[in-house]
Amino acid sequence: MTHQAIAGYMANDGVARKLASDLLFAARSMDSADWARLVVLSVGRAGRATCHVRWNGVRSLVGGASKAGQHVWQVGPKQAAADAWTAAHRTVAELPSRTQKAWQDFCALSRGKQADEIAQMLLSWMVFYAAAGGQDLEGGLPDMDLLVGIGEHRSLFSHSVLLGLEVELALRFGLAALDCLILRMPGDRHPVWDRIASLLERYGERALTGIWLGIGAHLLKDATLLSVAGTKPVVGLPWSMPMEAHQAFLAANGVAAAAVGASGQPAPIRQP
Repeated sequence: MTHQAIAGYMANDGVARKLASDLLFAARSMDSADWARLVVLSVGRAGRATCHVRWNGVRSLVGGASKAGQHVWQVGPKQAAADAWTAAHRTVAELPSRTQKAWQDFCALSRGKQADEIAQMLLSWMVFYAAAGGQDLEGGLPDMDLLVGIGEHRSLFSHSVLLGLEVELALRFGLAALDCLILRMPGDRHPVWDRIASLLERYGERALTGIWLGIGAHLLKDATLLSVAGTKPVVGLPWSMPMEAHQAFLAANGVAAAAVGASGQPAPIRQP
């Protein structure tokens, strides 16, 4: 091993030791009451953030569905379908101009904001593929129930929108707890902690969007609407249903998860 490699190893080892020391300092400064307050505070912050972001998105979706229903009631199904087709045709026709406008807006950003936007987009795609299970949409977050046993595969809690809520609450709890711990670290804590907190705040919402969209894509794939053969039913439901109903359940939850994820508002772009 060269002297340069040894020096690099020692430097990395020193950083790791400092990070561990900062975290240990924060943990040792807390008694059982402090830990209880941290858990309560973190759970509260996670719950409020999740309800705020998802409720606003769901309310917007419900409002759109309500307006669509009122339109159908007023003009009739036939005219409503014709109007929807016209609107879809207009949207497709406007797509080139909208794409060009988006590209112009991107080019107008500073180099730092362009890099930040690209980083957020790439993060969303990476998290999406990890949550969905890769290109074949096998594995990922929904299929982690296989760790419990094949009999629990496709349970209500792992193959519905409940999974998205569970994961989002857990991640928001972890981020909130980390914020509380950073505040208790020594004054000479390693500057990377502040950098980590800043990056998590900046990219957290995009990551959650990727998770929701990945779960939705996986459930839609599991629904296999074009074929009944080979579809495993959802387990743990309080009633029995035909296979077509299980497919509809998976498909509906897949669409709902994708819609909830798409409705989330990403964090504003900041100048790094």
